[in-house]
Amino acid sequence: MRDKSHTLKQELVNSVIALAEDRIAKDKQAEVKSFIRRFYENVAPQDILSEKVEDLFGSAESIWSFGTVRNSGSAKIRAYNPRFDAEGWQSPHTIIEIINDDMPFLVDSVSTVLTTMGLTIHLVIHPIIDLRRSISGEVEALLNSEEHGDGISRESFMQLRISGQGSKEVLSSITAELHSVLDDVRASVEDWRTMRKTVLDVVTGLGVSETLDNREEASEIIDFLRWIEDKHFIFLGYRELEYVGSDKSTHMEVVDGSGLGILRKPETSV
Repeated sequence: MRDKSHTLKQELVNSVIALAEDRIAKDKQAEVKSFIRRFYENVAPQDILSEKVEDLFGSAESIWSFGTVRNSGSAKIRAYNPRFDAEGWQSPHTIIEIINDDMPFLVDSVSTVLTTMGLTIHLVIHPIIDLRRSISGEVEALLNSEEHGDGISRESFMQLRISGQGSKEVLSSITAELHSVLDDVRASVEDWRTMRKTVLDVVTGLGVSETLDNREEASEIIDFLRWIEDKHFIFLGYRELEYVGSDKSTHMEVVDGSGLGILRKPETSV
């Protein structure tokens, strides 16, 4: 049974939805109202109950409008101080909005950057939204999470409220630092998926290898590799090594990659 605070939160969100019906064009209302519900769905009641309906509407509508056009494969980021006369809503905090392809490590990476810069994070709102976009990156439809198929983009909509920053230079620095770290996250995640596939390729190779004499030992190695691939290990790199030489004089040469050692036994001695 939900407590009173959750009931009050639901009533507040309903008021935000009602305001959207007055402010948003009818042909766009369904998407905006759906986004508002998802945006505040997992926010703790105590984080928003003291806020005005106008500001809650402006906060959600702001990031939705910011994300209606975005090219896949890159993060869209801005840091700004909302003012009622300019944005139609206001906040005592500096607002950071990030639209990105959904992937691991986003919140931790962003939070680490901001903390390192000496900035206090007061609130993080982070719904994952399924969209269909056009080739030019424009939103064509906001979809239910149950929908599957080609052309569906699963995206991270992250809004952070940090200690107020009045300097334009600081806001630009925040944006630049976040772009840099999210580029690194993207590269790491893409490589991470490739490395997980490499482990599975090694498992397959061990399973059919005719050069392994001890099948019981090979089975243990396969079980171990499957275990670390099953989200029990963070892959930062790999290194493939090949034995080269005779039985009396054997050394290993790097074949490819960096980090995780993969040993390859040559078919013939050199």
